[in-house]
Amino acid sequence: EEGLRMVPDHPELTAIRSEVSGRFDHRLRAVSYFREQGQVLRAQEAARSLAEAVKGDAEWEAQVATLLREFESKEVARELELDRKLSALVAPLAKKAPDREPEKLRKFAAEAGATRVGRRALHLAEIGDLAAKK
Repeated sequence: EEGLRMVPDHPELTAIRSEVSGRFDHRLRAVSYFREQGQVLRAQEAARSLAEAVKGDAEWEAQVATLLREFESKEVARELELDRKLSALVAPLAKKAPDREPEKLRKFAAEAGATRVGRRALHLAEIGDLAAKK
């Protein structure tokens, strides 16, 4: 970053600055995407990783700090807990045939309600049904 400030108009450094900025924007969008898909734990992990990566840039640190504060709300805390439970339900799918797992996932989705994690669980149950029919 210091090198970029020393020669601000250098064409190669301008391209690097643009690439780094694009990567930051991409990682911000990834956090939002994970949350929208009900992958709240993965979103939180990505946000924390991004916070580490932007240390030293006050503007980006402020943006990421705002993003991290969103994970402190009651709604997101509930979704984090639901995502932990869903992860525990999904883990056995990698080791065995998904014959009974879709029903467990549907039951979990009903308990999770209209949350993003609940919708994800229902989607995984549908995938499990398809896999079981193979």
